[in-house]
Order: sequence, then structure tokens, then C-alpha cells
Amino acid sequence: MDWKDKLSLLQCIALDLQSSPEVLSYSFSSLCAPQCYVNLMRKCWDKNLEKRPSL
Repeated sequence: MDWKDKLSLLQCIALDLQSSPEVLSYSFSSLCAPQCYVNLMRKCWDKNLEKRPSL
């Protein structure tokens, strides 16, 4: 996957995050990524800032 594809994927995720939780669940479950990455993305995008991982 090149950078253009990665940017496109991130844009899709960002748009889905603004949608309903059902869309968010579908988007994360449909990703072709290892489960540990999906879990990390969920944590990073959590609405509760306290639940997000620290840098």
C-alpha cells in the first residue's frame, strides 16, 4: 500500500468516525489489518480523551 492509498484509507476512517457508531464498527471490522492495529486505532480515536494512549 503506497502513501496515497494510506491517506485515502485515513480519510475514509475520519469520515466514518463522524458518522454513527454502527458505521464505525463496520469500518473497523472491515479493515484488512491485524487485530492489534484495529484495537490501537479504536483507542486513538476514542471520544473520551482519557482513554486514548499517551505518546
